Amino acid sequence: MEVCVLASGSEGNVTYVETDKHKILLDIGMNVKYITSQLSELNVSPNEIDTILISHVHDDHIKALNQFIKKYDPTIYMTKTMVDELPLDAPIRNYSDLVLYNDDFYLDDIKIELIKTSHDTKDSRGFILTNNGKSVVYLTDTGYLNQKYFKKLANKN
Repeated sequence: MEVCVLASGSEGNVTYVETDKHKILLDIGMNVKYITSQLSELNVSPNEIDTILISHVHDDHIKALNQFIKKYDPTIYMTKTMVDELPLDAPIRNYSDLVLYNDDFYLDDIKIELIKTSHDTKDSRGFILTNNGKSVVYLTDTGYLNQKYFKKLANKN
């Protein structure tokens, strides 16, 4: 598994994860031009992104979502609560490749574990992605982490 942070901070958040079977973005909080440019430096075309996991729906995590799904065709993973927070005319509401998650799940060769985070939104999640015995933790915008997750987060790559 390869991981590259493309942007992190209040301006926007985007992380690229690649396995043998998938090219994933964790959040999509910068504009499409920036994301395309950063992917290009990794020799990755935005057409190759097959999955986007959304941690929460603040603009610095979803800024390019509407434009990206119009240009490309990735599968988007969000919770129903996240979708419900968006405007009624948000394109993602009618997007055919939207998958609603609520519990841990597998994406072929990747185990995706969810961590409920503390943030000023109705639903905010962190992710642990595990592939071929290696794992990455993606946690943003949380001021508090419940102790029940400490053991789950221990000894990650």
